[in-house]
Amino acid sequence: MAAQQHNARLFIITDGAELERYVHPNARQGIILFSSYEDAIFGSVVKYAADHEWPICLVMGSSSVVPFLEDHRDVGFELATAHLLALGHRRVAYLGTPIDPTEVNVKNRPAWRGRLGYWRALKHAGIPADPGYCEEASIPELDGPLETVQAVERLLSRSPRPTAIVCNNDDRALVVLDVLRTHGVRVPEDISVVGYDDSPEAQKSTPALTSVDTQLSAQGEEAVGYVVNRLLGRKAPLPSVMPRLVVRASSDVPKKA
Repeated sequence: MAAQQHNARLFIITDGAELERYVHPNARQGIILFSSYEDAIFGSVVKYAADHEWPICLVMGSSSVVPFLEDHRDVGFELATAHLLALGHRRVAYLGTPIDPTEVNVKNRPAWRGRLGYWRALKHAGIPADPGYCEEASIPELDGPLETVQAVERLLSRSPRPTAIVCNNDDRALVVLDVLRTHGVRVPEDISVVGYDDSPEAQKSTPALTSVDTQLSAQGEEAVGYVVNRLLGRKAPLPSVMPRLVVRASSDVPKKA
């Protein structure tokens, strides 16, 4: 809507190879990258934008290379974890994607920032982080659910096992619900589960999934506004959208031991 109001052309790019389809040499344009930044995928787009003085903004990721919308992912996971702690949980597990500690700018990566929020909530509650409650697994929507299934089974084998699990996205959380159901573990009576993204599937799951709403529509509006303002020659602060927690039936007070 922001682009239409100013009669501006705006293209959302998910792959650098798409750029040629949209380039109009005689027009100054804006670009929104709608993905985590990878130089191998978007490097040519960023160079083209810089060479032609096109404004650019990254959504759904962070970068040291291009301007990006701050989605406060760490705050979202802090909200999720703090919610469980406020309910009385003291053994809260985190299930996310692997982190390569040798990677350049690893602290900009969503996987790292999710853990940061989780750890911060535990610290504020005075609860030491237990490495045994922090599991990693490949992305289920890309690589299948097997590693997530195995990670949940490892958590169930812990003694004492966690009373709550925070997942780095809703797709993983839905796999977790299935695994717990298969093992006869009740949600939320035995283990509470919280997801991230507040997808439509989260609302339809059984039980309905507590999740963090990243307010993706608002992110898009803010990113468009930033790029349009830059196209019009105006100074514009980098866009920022705060997540919010949506509490549903998958999280509740822990049962008494």
